[in-house]
Amino acid sequence: MGLLLVSLGFTLVLLVFAWLVKRRATALQEQIDSQRRDLGLALRGTGEAIWIWHLDTQEITQVGFEPLVEGEFPKRINAIEFIQVFIHPEDAPDFQQAIDEHLRGDTSAFDVSYRLRHYRKGWIWINSRGRVVEHGPHRQPLRIAGASKDISHSRDSESESRIALEVVRSMAEAVAVVDLHFQFVSVNPAFSKITGYGREEIIGKGRRLLNSDQHDPEFYDAVQQQLQDTGHWSGELWQKRKDEGEFLSQVDVSEVLDSRGQRSHFVAVVTDITDRKRIEQELIQLAKYDALTGLPSRGLLIERLSKAIIKARRSQGRVAVLFLDLDNFKNINDSLGHTAGDRLLVVVAQRLLAATRDLGMVARLSGDEFVILVESPESDRQIGDVASRVLAQFNNPILLSENHAANLTGSIGVSVFPDHAQTPSDLLKFADIAMYQAKTEGRNTVQYFSEEMDAKSRHRAQLLGALKMALLRDEFQLHFQPRMSLETGNITSVEALLRWNSADMGSIGPDVFIPLAEESGQIIEIGEWVLKEAISTLSRWHGFGLNHLSMSINVSALQLLRSKLAGQISILIEKYAIPEYCIELEITESMVLSQNSQPLSNLWALKDLGVTLSLDDFGTGYSSLSYLKQLPIDTLKIDKSFIREIGPNANDNTLVETIIALGHSLGMVMIAEGVESEEHLQMLKQFGCDEIQGYWLSRPLPAEQCLAFIQEHEKRRRTLSTPAA
Repeated sequence: MGLLLVSLGFTLVLLVFAWLVKRRATALQEQIDSQRRDLGLALRGTGEAIWIWHLDTQEITQVGFEPLVEGEFPKRINAIEFIQVFIHPEDAPDFQQAIDEHLRGDTSAFDVSYRLRHYRKGWIWINSRGRVVEHGPHRQPLRIAGASKDISHSRDSESESRIALEVVRSMAEAVAVVDLHFQFVSVNPAFSKITGYGREEIIGKGRRLLNSDQHDPEFYDAVQQQLQDTGHWSGELWQKRKDEGEFLSQVDVSEVLDSRGQRSHFVAVVTDITDRKRIEQELIQLAKYDALTGLPSRGLLIERLSKAIIKARRSQGRVAVLFLDLDNFKNINDSLGHTAGDRLLVVVAQRLLAATRDLGMVARLSGDEFVILVESPESDRQIGDVASRVLAQFNNPILLSENHAANLTGSIGVSVFPDHAQTPSDLLKFADIAMYQAKTEGRNTVQYFSEEMDAKSRHRAQLLGALKMALLRDEFQLHFQPRMSLETGNITSVEALLRWNSADMGSIGPDVFIPLAEESGQIIEIGEWVLKEAISTLSRWHGFGLNHLSMSINVSALQLLRSKLAGQISILIEKYAIPEYCIELEITESMVLSQNSQPLSNLWALKDLGVTLSLDDFGTGYSSLSYLKQLPIDTLKIDKSFIREIGPNANDNTLVETIIALGHSLGMVMIAEGVESEEHLQMLKQFGCDEIQGYWLSRPLPAEQCLAFIQEHEKRRRTLSTPAA
């Protein structure tokens, strides 16, 4: 019994001891859990997690990763699994390399940033730092302890700061940061490039280092005061470089606020606008002044004219506008080139300034058009005197080179405020109209505007508009006037004559529209149409057996100067299978008697092609027979003004006979134009003329009528030449 009691007592003691041990263990575990929770809360507060890497078992224990990843994270995890599952594949090599370097002793601590898998965001940037904290008996590493924290926000901020810094560094504009005492804190490379000051030379220095003498101290003080009052300033500043050179800058200054919203610095963006301002000034100069002559251009003229009209309206005065256009200036450009033309315009500008002196303003509108503005003329006589003095400037030739001098004249149109118009644009327009009337009156003269001129000008503008549409509307037509040999009586050729029947304005004479076409340049396109139409007509007539017939075609000066005439005709000859010698081109004396070598070279190109060349209206100009000998001319056409006056007792007989004899002496075929009577015919036969053309033979006829006339004429000739049975 006693033994049993002892045994029960011992068992009870053991149970009590076990209970005490268990209770102590539970309390200890609760204490550990409480400390772990406290640690977790502390780590949550710091945003960090702690971990221990057991190198012998490759197991990682951690506390605090759950808040980082916003989800569950194993308390214990295999290191390989951690790297493969939770670290971004691109960052895993860097993580492993950092661990290896530390374990080899290459680094005193382990420090690496990498992307960690996140339950909500996908990936977050983590920085882990740690070191070996326990070694084995042989100094082998056993444990690494460390901490990790989320650096996504700071990394984004760093990235933004890095991008912002790079943007500032790469900006073409200079950027400078100054403190509240206006001392430089930071500058970008562009600032150093613009000012010449390196970063180390200017940091800590005051903004007065760049001040220019072009602004007084009060100006800079006012800028500084505005910055202090408002935190902003923008404007243009002259500033001084390190080399004492100055530059004009556009400066924009703004305040910089700290995290508390307090002003801490000012940042200035500086742009060098010196070149831009210079270009702007040059553009203004170009807009107001002519680059070639230096005279005011249209814009400045309108401005000055407007002010003159306002002044004259107040004082009941007058304003005169003289519109000058150089006569035949285009021939100078075409014959001697644009360089010579420009040189001539410069001389003309100088002469106009000398002629007008203080009487008015001289402006160049465009090309060879000049305007003389006479403000407050005392009388019409004074206006006339100014015009006369201007025209007198062309009395002396203008020397263009050692070998060339230009003999020019000018045509002037005059309009007067308030007599003719009330506005600058109308005054210029009416003076322009009067100038064209001066050209119509023979050039080298002055014409005052009138209502009749205005009506003519509107009609002229209407004609030009209709002329531009004539080809598209198929309004042109060729008429043909036959030419007869006095030796055989046969029709040898026909002259193609252009006619225009406008749908809007009716029939327009060639003496009206041809000069307009030449002036506007449309004669080039019209001339191409005439060549094609005439040669195609001749080809058709050759198909009817008239193979001996040639076609005479008038060529304008512009065609001879500007277009590839020989090439065009060569293509047409090949296309329509016409012999070259059946094409005769008529040119005028003025085309070839210029100083330009271009018409002469083009004539020889045509001659080489094999076509016949004819000089039209011979005797009306100032032809030099010695010069004619140098030209590849085959035929001379005596102007009808000479033929009209010949007769049994006429004084012009000797002149015409002499012209024919001289032409024959040069080996040329002589043709008389304007033959209207049998008397003309007999006299020309007596003088030895080769061919005639005129109303005695036939008027110009449409193509089909002309063909019928030629065929009938041929039939009569054959009948007359056939002997009677």
